[in-house]
Amino acid sequence: MKVKRMRLLVWIVTFVLLLWGTLWADESWLRAKQVLVFDSQSVAAGGSATSRKIDLKRTRGYFSLQYVLTGDGTVTLSYELSNDGNIWIFPSTCGDSFPLTGLTKTSGPGGDGKDIVPVKPIIARFIRFKVTETGGANGVTISARLNYQ
Repeated sequence: MKVKRMRLLVWIVTFVLLLWGTLWADESWLRAKQVLVFDSQSVAAGGSATSRKIDLKRTRGYFSLQYVLTGDGTVTLSYELSNDGNIWIFPSTCGDSFPLTGLTKTSGPGGDGKDIVPVKPIIARFIRFKVTETGGANGVTISARLNYQ
């Protein structure tokens, strides 16, 4: 009887260890990932462009946005959130510096139109970014990547 119990116990422990290893072997959700938000997107004077929606389902809530601006225009860079993918809202309360206003080709720490900024949205299922040319006289081109974990 003790041998049967011991075999059963060994079998249960083996099964649990195998299951644990299978569940936690894929740690890809822990690694930082990147998505292209804007790829040399031209924005005419007074115009705007909106990125595709990005699903935040498998993120841990850590985000940064790297952008590069060229052209003589001035832009505002913002994001919108949605829980259903249809109704988009810029939250009235957020924990970051968005919207970023008055950005030009000389913005950023190097004065070259390049920067990387934290993005701290409130909890939502989807995010998308919007760039609006606010100077009204000249267009811009923007490239941006969202890094997330």
